[in-house]
Amino acid sequence: MSNKRPYIIVSLIVVLLCVAVFAILADRSTDRSFRRFVISVDIDKVQSISVLKPKDELALEFEREGDEWKVVVPSGAMEANSRKVESLLAYLSGVQAIRQMSNSENVWEQYGVVDSIATRVIVRGKKKTLADFYFGNTDFDAQTQEISCYIRNVGDSRIYKVDGYLGPALSGGFDAWVRKY
Repeated sequence: MSNKRPYIIVSLIVVLLCVAVFAILADRSTDRSFRRFVISVDIDKVQSISVLKPKDELALEFEREGDEWKVVVPSGAMEANSRKVESLLAYLSGVQAIRQMSNSENVWEQYGVVDSIATRVIVRGKKKTLADFYFGNTDFDAQTQEISCYIRNVGDSRIYKVDGYLGPALSGGFDAWVRKY
């Protein structure tokens, strides 16, 4: 009976080590989680929105002054079309992912979310950046008649396909956003 004792102790230690290794590996956070909302902005905290064309060329700049929105133009600031700005803010309040397309930098150009060809949107609050992302190519599904585009958050390698037609919506210049009486 005394000959079995060392085997039992060694077996118990091996089992405990296996359980510990399994617990450590199972607890490791992986980058496989699906984010339902790719962009989620509290629209009451938004103070400015910058839309940058490829190579950081400023295309549009919106600033909140009280309850009103202004479009920054070369000569100053003009009153913005509040309906269009509110529509943009409503879109940014909860951009839902249809699916994650990739987690690799190698395909950024294929989806149009690389900084040299994508449009960048920066949404700022009073003290911090609320959202900073690239949107790229637009996709139209002929079967479902739905339009989507590809988005990548700055500093993140994941590319998401999201509902919406954001690219063409922001393709016009500041004159498309100025309030016309």
